[in-house]
Parts: sequence; C-alpha cells; structure tokens
Amino acid sequence: MADAPRPPIEAAHAVATLARLAEGRHNNHSERGRRPYRLKLDTGLSLELPGPVLLAEIVFPVLNAGRDLRADGSALVDLATGEPVGLLGHADAVRAFVAALPDDRAAGRPYSDLRLFVAEAQPGHVAKYMADVARAVRRVAPPAPVPERVPHERTKQSPEERRRAKTEWDRAARAEGRELERDDQAAAAAYLFLLQERTGPGVVFAPKDLRKRYSDAVATSARAEEIGRNKFFQVANAVVGPRTRRRIDGKPQPAYVTREVPAMTRNERKDLARLVVQQIADKWEVEARAGLSDLLADLASPSTAVADELPANVVPLRRVA
Repeated sequence: MADAPRPPIEAAHAVATLARLAEGRHNNHSERGRRPYRLKLDTGLSLELPGPVLLAEIVFPVLNAGRDLRADGSALVDLATGEPVGLLGHADAVRAFVAALPDDRAAGRPYSDLRLFVAEAQPGHVAKYMADVARAVRRVAPPAPVPERVPHERTKQSPEERRRAKTEWDRAARAEGRELERDDQAAAAAYLFLLQERTGPGVVFAPKDLRKRYSDAVATSARAEEIGRNKFFQVANAVVGPRTRRRIDGKPQPAYVTREVPAMTRNERKDLARLVVQQIADKWEVEARAGLSDLLADLASPSTAVADELPANVVPLRRVA
C-alpha cells in the first residue's frame, strides 16, 4: 500500500505548534489578542480557543506558502503579484486548515477545542472568530519594503498656495470618508431588506432588538463597519417604515413592523439600498440648507424689541437699533 502524501512542511509545523498549546497558558498575556478566546456551545460545553493574534502567527506560514505576504499600511499585499489580498479569503483558508486538523488525543485543550468549535459552533460565531484571525494576519505579516525616496528639488510655495493645497487635501479626505460612510449605510439598508424578505410582513421589532440583530450581523461580516445609532434608525425608518406603537411584553411602545418585500438578487438589493441612502442624503442636504438659511436670516435681522421688553428702571448694556 502506498504511503499517504505528507502535508507541506509549513502545515506540519503549524499543526505541531497548535498541539503544544497548553490550557490557560496565555491567560495573563499583556496583549489582548493573545489571550484565550472562551465561549460556550449550545450544548453547554465550555471551549478555550487560541487568541486570534496567536492563531494568526501559527497559521501565517501556511497562508504565506508560495507567496510573499506583506503588511502595507491597512492592507495586505502579495509582493509576488503586487495585488492586495482580501481578508475573506484568509478567513476561509484558516477555517479549512482548522477543519482538516487530525485527531490528536495527546494535544492540549486549545487544539481539541478548536476542532470542536469549527465542527459544532453556530456558523455566525465561527465566521466572527475567523474574521478576527484574518484581521490579525495583517498585524503579524512582515511590513512591505519602503520604496527608496528619490531626492528631488522642492518647489517653494507661497502661503496662499500652501493654504489652497491643504484645503483641497482636506476636501478630498472628507469626500472619501463620506463615501465609506455611505457604503456602510447601504450595507445596513441591504440587511434590513433581506431581513424583511426572510421574516415576511407584520413582524414586530422593538427598536433596540432590531439594532441588536443588525449589530450581530455586522460582527460576522468583514465587509462593513457598524453605523451609529441615529443613522441606523434613519435608515430603518426609510427601509422598514416609521415606528408605530405596538404592545411588546405587555406594554405599548414604539416599534418597527416589517413590510412585504419581494425576493431580490444580491445586486438588486444592493442597488435599492444605495438608492435609499442617496434619498436620505438628499433629504439631509435640503434640511441643512433650510436650517442655514433660517440661521442667516436670524443673524441679519436687527434687534429692535430689546428696549421695549426691559423694565423702566433697567438701562440696556448694549446699543439698541
């Protein structure tokens, strides 16, 4: 019988390192990402997993095999191709590596608990943990080489030119921030459309419960960041509809009631969510302009009634028109 093929040296070394991890070894580590990750399964069984940073260090040689992964600012790039590497691909690769770990009764608890976690934990919990490990890969990767600076003669700028350049840079940075924020708002709108597709019309949610569902969904995603409370409810008012009073836990209180939403493809849902966010932004702009106009009108109007409102024995301390 032919011998089974040997695993790559990087994978064999990572498996051996994981097997040597002892229970509670990193409990008091100064870096939070290296401390054990503890949770309970639905069966009540407690698990102790390696901290995301610790697991990222162990599996990095496996992910880097045949490549040259480097950290470049907030991105991870493969110098062999010059292309950025997505975090989702790393999360899937780490999960596949853990799922393929062999049974080893002599291994420490973190090793066996990690295998059990991937096999039996809720998919959302597994996805969140793997996303944390994928983000940590970017931290443990060696930095990309800094290109050599070519000395050049600096053109002397006048104070006006420097001021104009700074203004343009600030404007571009603000525009980029607004675009990223709109992407996160569109992701929230798309989630609310999808939630209504799945639940059907007439389902009542307390505002805090609806936001918690959204927060949990964002926690398991590596694509979007959670938006603020006020902006989330503005998006919810546009997608689900304004809050109405419903009886929840025996008490009437404001609530969201889901509407009937037709089944959509992911791209259709994404386009509709972007349209909703654009409408919200247009409304904010109109209200902001109206508020500014009112403020300017108030500032421009003369103060004429101050003296008439004062008692007869009080002398005003400012000139009255």
